Amino acid sequence: MITQKEIANFFDRRAAGASSKQIWFLAGLMLKAGVEHAQNEIDDIRLNTNYRLTSAEASSMIEYYLNSQKKAA
Repeated sequence: MITQKEIANFFDRRAAGASSKQIWFLAGLMLKAGVEHAQNEIDDIRLNTNYRLTSAEASSMIEYYLNSQKKAA
C-alpha cells in the first residue's frame, strides 16, 4: 500500500518548481481519492521518464482533486 510520504518522495524527485507544501498536499489529496487511484497515477507518471512537476502542474492537479472531492460530496 502506498503512503502519502512515498507519493511525496516520488514527486519530490521529479519536482521542477513545485514546492514541498504543494507536493505534500497533492499526495494527501491523491490518497483521499483512493490508494488504488494514487498508485495508478504514480505508475502512469513513472512511464514518462521526462516528467517534471512544475508549480503550475502541481496547482492544476490540486485543483482537479479538490474539485473531484466537491463533486463526490
